[in-house]
Amino acid sequence: MQSNSLVALKPRELRDLLLDGARDAIASFGWDRTSVSKICGAVGLTSGAFYPRFTDRVDAATVLWSKRLGPMVTAQVTDLLDQLEKGDQDGFVRAMARFAEGSSDLDVAVELLLAAQYDERLAQVVGRDLEQTLRSRFADENSGIAASRVLCVIVAFGLTMSRHRTWAKDLDLEPELHRYFEGLSQPGPVLSLPALRAEYLLHPATLSQDPLLSAFYQNGYRAVSDVGYAKASLKDICNSAGITTGFLFARHEGKLDFFLEVVRQGWKANFDKGLAFAHDVATNYGEVIAEAVVLREFAQPEYRGQVRVNLEIQRLARFSGEASTLVNSEELRLLEQFGQGQQTPDTSYFATEMAVGNGVFLLTSFMEGIETFDFVAPLSTLLKLRGLRVSEEHR
Repeated sequence: MQSNSLVALKPRELRDLLLDGARDAIASFGWDRTSVSKICGAVGLTSGAFYPRFTDRVDAATVLWSKRLGPMVTAQVTDLLDQLEKGDQDGFVRAMARFAEGSSDLDVAVELLLAAQYDERLAQVVGRDLEQTLRSRFADENSGIAASRVLCVIVAFGLTMSRHRTWAKDLDLEPELHRYFEGLSQPGPVLSLPALRAEYLLHPATLSQDPLLSAFYQNGYRAVSDVGYAKASLKDICNSAGITTGFLFARHEGKLDFFLEVVRQGWKANFDKGLAFAHDVATNYGEVIAEAVVLREFAQPEYRGQVRVNLEIQRLARFSGEASTLVNSEELRLLEQFGQGQQTPDTSYFATEMAVGNGVFLLTSFMEGIETFDFVAPLSTLLKLRGLRVSEEHR
C-alpha cells in the first residue's frame, strides 16, 4: 500500500520517483530480471502509478536513459576527451579515474548498453546520443589522433566493466593512467598492418571430442549469441543438437549452469589459440602490430557472435555469484599467464590490458566501424613507454 506522502506527490514527481525505481531495480537485479513490479517495489509504489506514465519497463528504461543516464555518460566521455585534447594530464587522470571507480548510475548505463544488443526498442534510444557524440569527436584528418580518442573511450568503459572483479579491488591505477595520457596525447607513426585474420574467432569451439556433446555446447553458444541469455531456449538448443532435455538436465542443474559450461568450454578452447595467434604476430611483426591486430580483430563484424557471448557473461557476472566466480577465476588465470616470469605480476597494467578487450567489445556493441581505426599510432607510444619492441619493418 502506498503511503499518504507518496499519494500526495505531483504527477511529475511520481514519474521521477518511478525513474529512481527503474534505476534501482536495474542496479540490483540486472535488466533481464527487472520487471514493472520490481521497479514499483523499489520506491514503494504500485503498478497503478506506473502505467499512466509508462507503457512497460522498456519505456521506463528509455526515458531513464534519455533524461538521466545518457546525458551523464555523454558528459563524462566529453570531459575525458576534452582533458586529453587540452593536454591536461591531471584532468585526464581524474576523468579516467571516474570511469575506473564507477558509480551505480554508470553501472546501470553499461547494463542498458549491453542489454540493447538484444532489444530493438532499447537499441533505438540507448547509446544513440552517445554514439553521435563519439562519432563527432572521433572524426579527424589525423588518423593517429582519431585512434587515440577511440582507444581512450575503449579503456574508460573497459575499466568500468571490470571494476567489480576481486583482482581489481584497491588497485593503484594512477601510474597507468598517466602512461595512457602520455601515449594517447603523443601518438606515434602510422604503420601498415599485415593482412592477418584471427580465424579462431569465427566459430564457437568446445573441448569435447564427442560430436554429440560438441554440438550440444556449440548450439548453446549460438543461441546465446543470437538472442541473449534470457531469451535462449533450452528446448530449442536441445532440439537443434538432436538431443533431449533429459540429456541436458542429467549433466546440468539448469540454464545458468549449462551456460557457464558453454562459456568455460569456449574460453578454454580459444585461450591457447588466442595466445598463439598474438605470439606469432608479435614474433614476426613486434608487440605493437600484435596488439593492433588483436584489437582490430576483436572489433570485426564477422566475430560479433563471440563478442556477444563474452558480453553476456560479463553482464551476468554483475548479478550472479556463480557467473562472477567463473569470470574472476578465468581472469585470474589470465593474470597468472600475463605475469609469467615476474615475481609480482603488474596487476594495474593487466587491468588496462583487460579494459582494452572489454571496452572494444562494449563499444562495438552499439557503434560500428571501430575496426577501421588505425590503433598502431597510439599503441606504438604506449608500448614504447613500457619498453616493448616496435618493429620498424612496416612503417
